Amino acid sequence: MIDLGYKSAFIPGWKKSFLNTLGATTMKTITFLITTILIGIFSASASAQTLDMPEYTIDQRWEQAAQLYLVSSILYIRLEMETGKSAEEIGLTIATILGPSWSNVTSPAIMAQALHRIWLVWPEAEFTVEEDPDGSVTIRANRPYQHIFGESGILFDVSV
Repeated sequence: MIDLGYKSAFIPGWKKSFLNTLGATTMKTITFLITTILIGIFSASASAQTLDMPEYTIDQRWEQAAQLYLVSSILYIRLEMETGKSAEEIGLTIATILGPSWSNVTSPAIMAQALHRIWLVWPEAEFTVEEDPDGSVTIRANRPYQHIFGESGILFDVSV
C-alpha cells in the first residue's frame, strides 16, 4: 500500500484502498487540477486588475538566466553525486550530453570559442585565449558566478 501521508481517520476505509490504487503520481495530478480550478474560480470572482510586473535591465535578465543555468547544473551534479558517481564520471556524462552540439570542434582554438560563447552568459565574464605556436591554447577566465556560492564556496553540497 502507498502511504499517502495522512491518517486513516480523515478517509473512511473503503476510500483509502481506492485512493491507494490510484498511485502517488495520479494523486499529485488530481491535486494540481483541483488547485488550478479553485484558483481559477477565485480569480474570476475578484475584480480584474492589472498587475505591475518588475522591469529588468538586459544585464539583470542575463544575470537571472545565468543563475538559473548555474543552479540547474549544480542540481544535476548533486543528483549524480547521490547516485555515487565520481567527478570524472559526472564530467564524462555532461560531455556526452553536450558533445553533439560541439561537433564542429576540430582544434583547441575552436573549443575555446565554444567555451567563450557559454561563458558570455555572465555579464561580468572575463575570458582570454592565447594560442601557442604548437596549436595548444591557454584560457584564462574569472569566476563571475562565485558570489552565488557565497563565502563557503559551496552550493547544494557542490563546491566551486
